[in-house]
Amino acid sequence: MADSRIRFEGRGELTALRVETPHSECVIYPENGAQVSSFVPAGFGDMLWVSSTSRYEKGTAIRGGVPICWPWFGPHPTDKSLPNHGFARAVEWRLDGVALLEDGGVEVSMSLPPSERTRAMHPGDFRLEYVVTVGRSLECVLTTTNLDGAPMPLTQALHTYFRVGDAREIEIDGFEGVEYIDTLDGYARKVQRGPITFSGNVDSVYVGSEGERVIRDLRNGRAIRVSKSGSASDVVWNPWDAKARDMSDFADDEYLTMVCLETSNAFDDKRELAPGASHSLSAGFTVDRL
Repeated sequence: MADSRIRFEGRGELTALRVETPHSECVIYPENGAQVSSFVPAGFGDMLWVSSTSRYEKGTAIRGGVPICWPWFGPHPTDKSLPNHGFARAVEWRLDGVALLEDGGVEVSMSLPPSERTRAMHPGDFRLEYVVTVGRSLECVLTTTNLDGAPMPLTQALHTYFRVGDAREIEIDGFEGVEYIDTLDGYARKVQRGPITFSGNVDSVYVGSEGERVIRDLRNGRAIRVSKSGSASDVVWNPWDAKARDMSDFADDEYLTMVCLETSNAFDDKRELAPGASHSLSAGFTVDRL
């Protein structure tokens, strides 16, 4: 534990928490969406991708890392004027505690209490807690509790951006035979054959997907392993060149250096929490040599 270090540092308008352990380094923005922006395992480069044009401004989600999409994924189901992917990634969270673990890891606990701003978009009462554990792996657990008297519909995602050597030289394993919704082809339902590869814009939701997924980053010679619980759907996304040019916080040529593999409760995997019920969405990430 003596080798673990924790300190605050500033970037733009934001304050980051930098965690250094014997096994990895991590950067988290507790007050700005509880967003993890960097995870560097010992002996490897950063596992996470962040756009070089990201704006480090209060109330603005960082383009990259692990944004939290909550309490809805994609457009709001009934009010399109509300922000895409919910509000959790662009509001102020509370840092509840930092604990040193016996194995040298660090556990960071954060929460999002309801406020006047959140109630304007989501009137129901809730408790939202997020625990990030930094060590040999990165573990993220998002727990929602419905404190309201009515059922709470919930779609969500840990919208993880992974850094890769070249998106044209990666393969994602673990989806063989899984049905997916191709949002770029009229939401047609298809079945994955072989590993997922990239040669253009991809925006697909895999449904009924469970178990470990592996991003084989051939250019960098590493495998990013993703485990999860509380999720039966995944979103795979890369905007490719044309859409990248349309985003102000995404440099034109950066699409080749990233891929999103998002642990989610989306589409067929929508959840509904009874009054008093809780649901935890968790994802774990490790990096190995190929």
